[in-house]
Amino acid sequence: MLILLWLVPPVVVTVLVALWVGWVGRQRPEMTREEAARRMGEALARRRPRV
Repeated sequence: MLILLWLVPPVVVTVLVALWVGWVGRQRPEMTREEAARRMGEALARRRPRV
């Protein structure tokens, strides 16, 4: 039975990641079309560094 002890950390990490992904992907309030367009315009207007 002691040999199966190595399975505990991956199971714990998997459960924690599943909870985190569920929390991050939760439903957020709807955004209006105008708000989305404003945010898109701001993102496009930002200067990006050249690579």
